Amino acid sequence: MDSILQSNIFFFITSVCVVLVTIGVLILIMYVIRILSDVRSFLDRIRKGTDVVAEDLGEIRTTLKDKGIWKGFALALVSAISGAVQKSQAKKRRTKKTSTEEE
Repeated sequence: MDSILQSNIFFFITSVCVVLVTIGVLILIMYVIRILSDVRSFLDRIRKGTDVVAEDLGEIRTTLKDKGIWKGFALALVSAISGAVQKSQAKKRRTKKTSTEEE
């Protein structure tokens, strides 16, 4: 074979490989960008959640400062228990309604 023909074949094969590798890298970059976008939205949700938790803890802290530790704790405990009782009573009412409606 002629050396010029061999060099032409070599450059053709190299060009095809470079094009294929470039397409593969572009596809990979596209997936990485999509993953980073999802991570950013996930971190934004986490940041918003921690802000809400920080606000709640601040409210608890001010309540405990204003009313004292034991009085604030007792108030929080009573409100939590009354909320649970109200939820269970509402659930019982709903089940009674559905059972009477079925009959």
